[in-house]
Amino acid sequence: SHTMVCACFVWSTESLCVVSEGNASRTSSWRYGLLLGASAALGLATRPADGGLLGVGIFLYFAPALFKGRVSWRAFVGTLVGFLFFGGLTLIILRLQLGAWFQTGYTINTSFHPEAAMRLSWPNPNDMKSSLPIGPGSYCWWPVAPALGIAGLLRGLVGRERRVPFILVTSAIAHTAFYFLIEYGRWYDEGLGPRYFLPLVVPMAVGGAALLAPLVDNMRRRRFSLAARIRAAGPVALVALSVVYGVVRIGPLVYPVAQAEYRYSTRPFRAARTMGLKHAIVAVEPGRGTVHETNLAQNAPMDPNPDVLFLIRRSDADEACAREHFPGRTWYRAGTTETLTPY
Repeated sequence: SHTMVCACFVWSTESLCVVSEGNASRTSSWRYGLLLGASAALGLATRPADGGLLGVGIFLYFAPALFKGRVSWRAFVGTLVGFLFFGGLTLIILRLQLGAWFQTGYTINTSFHPEAAMRLSWPNPNDMKSSLPIGPGSYCWWPVAPALGIAGLLRGLVGRERRVPFILVTSAIAHTAFYFLIEYGRWYDEGLGPRYFLPLVVPMAVGGAALLAPLVDNMRRRRFSLAARIRAAGPVALVALSVVYGVVRIGPLVYPVAQAEYRYSTRPFRAARTMGLKHAIVAVEPGRGTVHETNLAQNAPMDPNPDVLFLIRRSDADEACAREHFPGRTWYRAGTTETLTPY
């Protein structure tokens, strides 16, 4: 879902720049208007908080552009149609799933994760690193990095193309402020890293590209003098070496730790595969697995009769329900090792 939010953020920014050109063709106005509305709606549907906060910059640029007449009526109608179609479809699906209008899946989140209640607070000094994990550096996102991203976007703000830096910076500030204040997610990541801040990869990557692209373009244009091309290739080679050096330095510090944590948390899945289980139920009991039981109960949603059913067993009623609907299966219990215990 975090990756999808990043994609919707990129599509929204790109399409908004096209429809606000003022001289976009009829075809482009319709197409990119539809893309703008659809990506904005899908961003909200995927992760409501992320979609809404990343939409701050989109809206703050779209509204004045529309008022000043830089957005044609075709682009506006296309945006409206795309947003209403995907937004309405999402609302209907959520209504069928949750039984109430204007509710999301996060409404029932605390039923499974009481610790994930929406609480905002200023982080303590020892919480700062996890509340703003981008602060220590580029982390596993290298070669995109905060310093490169900020420098490139600031450079863009004083150039001819101010739209993209304005949208990305404004949206990133709103998004970062929210996750800086929210309490859940501090000091644990379940092997997935600071995924709540993943959309910041977009402004970091764009800013870094804006800063470094002129070096490559300068080298590409030096076609008539070998000496000039060699001189122009020097900065590009330095950047390439820096990228490689950063990967070599960061990789051994980050990826083995993430791999070890991920392999530990997925032990029950690998155990079921290694044992070649068929027509089985693996009971996942609170406090007895490698991670929270809701993260272990991963079943294919469209398969009504899977070979292995991972069942959260909190009470005898859960077991009785599973035995009634899936009779004759062999039962196992998940633990913290790569073996499953017969139930």
